[in-house]
Amino acid sequence: MKQGSSLLWQPFVLGWLVLAGCNPEESAASPPTESAEHPIIGGVRAQSCQWPTAVGAEVCTSTLVHPLIITTAAHCVQEGGPKEISFGESWSAVGAVRRVPVKECHSAEGSGLEGDFGFCILAEPVTDVPIVPVLYGCETSVLQRGQKSTLVGFGQRHWLDFRAGTKYVVDVDIAGIEGNDIYVGGRRTGACSGDSGGPAYVKLADGTWRVFGATSRGSLFCNSQTIYTLIHPFVPWLESISGIDITPCHDADGTWRPGPNCGAFPKNPEAPGSWSNMCNHIERSGPSTTCGPAHTPPTESQ
Repeated sequence: MKQGSSLLWQPFVLGWLVLAGCNPEESAASPPTESAEHPIIGGVRAQSCQWPTAVGAEVCTSTLVHPLIITTAAHCVQEGGPKEISFGESWSAVGAVRRVPVKECHSAEGSGLEGDFGFCILAEPVTDVPIVPVLYGCETSVLQRGQKSTLVGFGQRHWLDFRAGTKYVVDVDIAGIEGNDIYVGGRRTGACSGDSGGPAYVKLADGTWRVFGATSRGSLFCNSQTIYTLIHPFVPWLESISGIDITPCHDADGTWRPGPNCGAFPKNPEAPGSWSNMCNHIERSGPSTTCGPAHTPPTESQ
C-alpha cells in the first residue's frame, strides 16, 4: 500500500501493529515466508480481461464502480490522487490498454466516518466496460465470516521486492468485521504494497458479483490478514460530494428502489476475453431482484 512515490505508506506499518492487537483471527505477523511471492499474496496472474474494473491508479489500485467514479483508499488520494487510471493487466505504459484522465479526488477523512476510503471522479465516462456495482442495501448481509471473496490488485511481488504493476487475483475467506473494517485472507492469501485501494468482490446468490471493499492496510511482511475498508457506509457521502448516483437499485439509505439501470450486472467477470471490445464477452444478468421486485418500466398510461 503506498502514498506518493513510496512503496510502503506509514499506515501500512501501523496496520501491522493493528493486526497484532485486534486481528479477529490471527496474532502478530510472523517473519516473511515463502508464500509471500505474488503481488496479491498466494494468487495467480490475471489473464486478459479478467476483472476489468480493477484498474491501475499510478501507485495504487482502484475500482471502477460507475462510468465516472472509481473507489480507492484515502491514503491513495491524500496528495491529490492519481492523474489517470489504466485498464489492462499492467499499469505500465507498455501494458495498459487504455488510460483515462481523472478530474478530481476526495478523501473520506473529512466525512465524519471512520475508514481509509477515497474516490475519484473521472474526466470522461467509461461506458464500454462491464461494471460490477457496489454491494448495498440488503445485499450487505452476505458479508459473514467464512464467506468467499476475491481480491484483485497490482501490488508488489514480495514484501522486499519493490516491483509492482501487474494484476493478480486471489480467492480468500472473510475473517471478521470491526466497524468499517473487514478482515480477509491469512498468512498465505491477501494483499501487499501497491494493492492499496483495490477491490474485494463477492458473488451473490443470483450469480452476479458486487464490490464491497477497498484495500487499506495489513502486515508489513504481507503475510497476515489484510484489512479492507467497507465501501457501502461511504456511499451517501460519496453521492453527496459527487452528485452522482452509484447505486442503481437502491436509495442512498439502502431502500430497494430499482431504476432502469438496476440489472445487466456481470455474472462472470473472472472470465478471460479480449480488450479489443473492452471485455464485453462477460455474461450479464437480467433485471436485478436481490432485495425486492425488479424494475418495472412505466406504461404509456402512466
